[in-house]
Amino acid sequence: MPLTRISAPIPVVLLLLLLMSLVPPGHGSASEPPPTLTIAMAETDWPPFFSRPEATACPQGMLPAMLKALFVEELGWQLRYLYQPWSRAQNEVRLGNADILLTVPTATRLGYTRSTALPFLRLSLKLYTYADHPRLEQIREIRSVEAIRELDLQMVSNQGNNWFKTNIEAQGIPTTWVNTDEQIIRFLALKRADATIEVPAAMNLMSRQLQLSQGLVQTEVSFGPVEFFLLLGKKSPLTRRLEEINLALASLSAAGTFQEIRAQYQPAPPDGRESSPAMPPGDAPR
Repeated sequence: MPLTRISAPIPVVLLLLLLMSLVPPGHGSASEPPPTLTIAMAETDWPPFFSRPEATACPQGMLPAMLKALFVEELGWQLRYLYQPWSRAQNEVRLGNADILLTVPTATRLGYTRSTALPFLRLSLKLYTYADHPRLEQIREIRSVEAIRELDLQMVSNQGNNWFKTNIEAQGIPTTWVNTDEQIIRFLALKRADATIEVPAAMNLMSRQLQLSQGLVQTEVSFGPVEFFLLLGKKSPLTRRLEEINLALASLSAAGTFQEIRAQYQPAPPDGRESSPAMPPGDAPR
């Protein structure tokens, strides 16, 4: 979930911060009431990024904390969540029934939305294998998709992971598809596949909850990053305020606010190894 990549070099950040100095406090007219922004979200939990203890409860996790910091605390707006199956959530924004999506920009999505200048979230992916894999040292030395193919590794992933389909399976690497992230962990722990590539925060938390963390190894092999942007629907009345969002996003990014929030939701890897900088092969959506 090919990708239309939107890059934002450092000079853009500096320019946005300069422009922000020209905006009156509050990012809007003093006489204009704070708007309510409706964000359409997939109804499926993805801890630690997003979860709801109960169907009607306020969302918890990294993404709601970051969204609150941006829209409520920085901009002074109100935030409302609309939970739908993912395809329907996207359609709500396309129709104008919701204002914004948090996802990876694609040509289709950019047809009915406008993107923020900076990414809201950037995620690196890590390669995992099972403990005591007979080729563990060779797997730790992987530096490209080609190396995975040369080792003839059998991969496993979630059927909804379009990044995997685009960057791994489409490159000729055999992949077994399961329905959920939990099944990925169980499949790998049972040694029914050689490896997977996943988001560490989600993978490490779930493996601990399933009491299977000792059966997995998070290597230092990195792919990505995958960049998530805020996509404001073209039919939303808040489209005219996209520049306010851009300025506030640049301010929080420069202040390190998002980094501090993300640090609160980073479980240690299953084997206690530290993460390393990300390496391509490139971006594609989940």
